[in-house]
Amino acid sequence: MNNNLNCAEAMDLMNSRIAIGLLLASVTYALDASVYLLADPDNQVFKWVGFATSMIATLWIFRAVGPAIWKKFKSRSFTHQEPESFITEAFHKAIIKSWILTIAALMVLKVLDQFIARVDLPVDFYLNGLVFIMLFSASVTFLLMTRANEHHDDENQQDLV
Repeated sequence: MNNNLNCAEAMDLMNSRIAIGLLLASVTYALDASVYLLADPDNQVFKWVGFATSMIATLWIFRAVGPAIWKKFKSRSFTHQEPESFITEAFHKAIIKSWILTIAALMVLKVLDQFIARVDLPVDFYLNGLVFIMLFSASVTFLLMTRANEHHDDENQQDLV
């Protein structure tokens, strides 16, 4: 039983780290999209900041999932044995809400397609913007859900005292 508790805590930590990594990755895509709105789209500062942010996000996410993947390869067990917890459930709900928001953004783009054609921005701008919406909404939703739960738990503990 203690092993399951440690496994649940490890999964919670991994999911929290992934959410922060997704937030960092969303900043990368926001920077990539914002380059097209600048007067000088070949601005090297934005490109280097975007590259540095993407490297940090990649390393952060690999740091989060690396130990779990290594353990699965080492044990040769590739089945899904994730223990249930509030954090895991919140992460899954955040991903679902992110997809809903991304699909809504796609529908808005579809409605505004005549206006978008006149703006004359490259397709990369819209793709980077959509990926930003997806990653940012997933990470922020997850962080807000877990923060609200921590605040609720603190109030319950104060009531017990």
